Amino acid sequence: MILNSKEKYPLLSKILIIFSFILILHFWFFHGSSLGSDNKSFSKVREIEISGLKSTEAEVGFKEIKVNQNLLGLPISVAGERFEHGILAHAPSKIVFLNQGRFKYFKAKIGIDDEGGGRGEVRFLILLDGNLAFTSEVIRGGSPVSPLLLNIRKANKVELVVNELGKYDYDFSVWCEPEFLNQIPKEWSTASLSKPESKSELKLDENKLWDTGNKTFPNQKGLFLWNIIVAIVYIIILTFVILKRRSILSNILKLKKYLVRPEVYILLLSAILSFWIFIPFWKQGLPVGWDAGQHYLRCWLMKNLFLSNFKLDGWSPYWYLGIQQFLFYSPFVYILVSLLHFFTFQLLPLLICYKIFYFLIYFVLPFACYWLMRQFKVDPLPSSIAALGVPSFSAIHGLGIEGLFIPGLFAQGFGILIFCFALGSLRKLKDYGGKNVLLMGLVIGILFISHIITSLYFGFCLLIFIAFNIYSGDKKNLFRIFTALVLGILISLFALWPAFNFRDLRGPEIGWGDFNFINDILEGKYFGPSLLNIFSILGFIILFFLKEKETKIIAFLAILTYLVASWKLVLLDSGIFSDIFRQVYKTHTFPYLAIYFIMFLGIFLQFFINVFSYIFSISITLNGKKATNQILAIVIICLVLVVTYNSFKRLSFLKGYIKVDSDFSNSKRKSIIEGFQWLEQNTPQNIVVAFDDRWETFGEIGFNQFASQINLFANRYTLQGNQIEATCANNTEVGKKFAEWPPQKLFEKLTRYNVSYLYTWNDDSMRNLSQSPELFRLVYFNGISSIWQLINYDFYYISNNVKIIKFFFSPERIKWEVLNKEKNNRIIAAIAYHPKWKLYINGIQTKIDKTDDHLITFSLPESESLYAIDLRFEKTFFEIVFNIISFVTFFVILFLVIKL
Repeated sequence: MILNSKEKYPLLSKILIIFSFILILHFWFFHGSSLGSDNKSFSKVREIEISGLKSTEAEVGFKEIKVNQNLLGLPISVAGERFEHGILAHAPSKIVFLNQGRFKYFKAKIGIDDEGGGRGEVRFLILLDGNLAFTSEVIRGGSPVSPLLLNIRKANKVELVVNELGKYDYDFSVWCEPEFLNQIPKEWSTASLSKPESKSELKLDENKLWDTGNKTFPNQKGLFLWNIIVAIVYIIILTFVILKRRSILSNILKLKKYLVRPEVYILLLSAILSFWIFIPFWKQGLPVGWDAGQHYLRCWLMKNLFLSNFKLDGWSPYWYLGIQQFLFYSPFVYILVSLLHFFTFQLLPLLICYKIFYFLIYFVLPFACYWLMRQFKVDPLPSSIAALGVPSFSAIHGLGIEGLFIPGLFAQGFGILIFCFALGSLRKLKDYGGKNVLLMGLVIGILFISHIITSLYFGFCLLIFIAFNIYSGDKKNLFRIFTALVLGILISLFALWPAFNFRDLRGPEIGWGDFNFINDILEGKYFGPSLLNIFSILGFIILFFLKEKETKIIAFLAILTYLVASWKLVLLDSGIFSDIFRQVYKTHTFPYLAIYFIMFLGIFLQFFINVFSYIFSISITLNGKKATNQILAIVIICLVLVVTYNSFKRLSFLKGYIKVDSDFSNSKRKSIIEGFQWLEQNTPQNIVVAFDDRWETFGEIGFNQFASQINLFANRYTLQGNQIEATCANNTEVGKKFAEWPPQKLFEKLTRYNVSYLYTWNDDSMRNLSQSPELFRLVYFNGISSIWQLINYDFYYISNNVKIIKFFFSPERIKWEVLNKEKNNRIIAAIAYHPKWKLYINGIQTKIDKTDDHLITFSLPESESLYAIDLRFEKTFFEIVFNIISFVTFFVILFLVIKL
């Protein structure tokens, strides 16, 4: 125990413990205004006075509200202009005044204080008696103040609200020179009065309440608590390092012996190749692989929607019509990206953390392959030379530049990396066993929560190893494998059980085209350069002549994997086993086959070095000279040069595919980004956008995945994206029919799915939509991209002859107060069906059904009656139990592995 009083440094330990408590108290009392009990991340503050009118309620999201000064005690300043009077409150904030007919106008200038150094993004709102009366454009730090004058003569309650826009950085919003007036100031004309409607011209019924800001995510209180947790973790680590510094230093010094080994420098050369090819990757912007945006969106959601609320999964409104975000996308790698962001106290941008992990997948793979070959008895030198070729190896669906970066298969790339360690650990059990059973269980568990398809394929490998051990009668190793497997399943129960239990929610699969397997490999298209592929095939042949039985398993795995990949191995036509098998068939298995090719390359190099060493040893001995080592060194250098040259040649070609958003700064790309910005600045946050799904009109890879782009750049929900396997409620047909369907049919289908805006860049779609101005109104056009608004549609997620009185929307809970106008009215909610949705009508739980297109439907029995509808996304009992089992198992095994 590192803090035991009998240790060598008891006084130092106590001082560090006291220091950690002081640090926590300091954060809590002096930086903890966001830790208020309000679920909207507000804290109560003192009353504010304007023109003699005192506030009845005042709330702020960070620290405190300041009057006539900023948080540093300096005068208020916006874009260099100083103001004697003003109210500064970090968003989100709300100040409420009871007017009761006392004043007729409210005047102010709005902006962001220069304390933020030109940073910050907010939106100012004014609500009169609960109805939205004014919405500003997006106000950014460094911009001049914007004046406003609002007619409030009929309002009893005036709410001054500022919403942060998801970044929560330096949002020091200011109401400069605020006044309540009874006369219009001379500098204002009647025409300049701010109209009581939003800038987007959306007509809001005065009897309806729209929740104008999604303040429940990110949970600012949760994000702040993460800073405290990270501080405590760092204190514990620092304590451990101080107390164990001698043993840590001695272990570091032991590493010196590895510096004289040539394989270390060969692996270092592999690392240099990885750095070199990824140089363009570090430019500003999002990676442009097909799925790269979607994977970054998952990181964003993991941080803001789940971890900030101390959850690992839940319902996300950002895709389709809402999905359980990590039901079919394992969460582990997204948790790691978010934790890196948290462990830099949220100072390192999340996008940079995402790029770091993206790069590490590629960078660590040569080292993982080297370690894997060593477990299968390949010598250090040939293993390191083979690893030198790894950066140039690619296979569609997750390995190398063509398989990892171009398709953007971030999660599968991570899964393949863990697969190398899992397969090596499986072999290591044979020779060492013991504590390696715990390590193997930990690796299997991590693999199972990293990528489902890779996990299923590893299960296929486990079956081969189990069969081999049964055949050889090795009951001891068989027991070790089963024990490790059970531990791995226990660790991953929280992710495996929902994926299995709700498997019917999975959407249709998408796949890749086939290719001419043999010719493409020999020509160097897949997996590595042509010469290295030939070496690998020779290594495969040599493998059958080796004495090491366990190493021969790789040959059988490669053969069976090829049969699966080419769909020549069909076990069952239907049933759950066939469904599992279909997940790993065809191109999904090629990355693992490429891993085996790398191992075959190592086996060939070992054979070549051994034969060369044997021949020259005989000839030199016959001549009476002992120069074998020198000649062998020359041979090894030549092999290194051959592998390096072939890898470098192929990597030089592939480097051209490493691009980010900024590499596509042409007019088309610019027009699309401008459209996203318009959506962010001129539409309510909770709308759903449908977009033209015909990617071929752009062609370049940088224009793919507009679903995630709209989510990320405009912070709006989208009807669907390309990854239709995420949910049955994908509704992909709509996005392909903008030009084909009659406008009336298109309008009916879109309103059914709660779509308020269309986004298209195709002339035929624009011509079709313009035929019905009574249904679709063009609200934005920049010469290429156009945005169309559905006329008289209120985007409240339910339809069928009801009047919306009140509406509240937040992640995992949606509430309506409605007036039903029809007896036994069948209501359709534009939300994807999931068994975890629970419906409460007037407080009584009611059955939910699903429509043919996978939406939620239910009945309201009485006409002309008021109903309170409450839809909640709730965890099941088994999920809670399995979460506890996974959490406890993971940390107990991790503790035991570290201790042993």
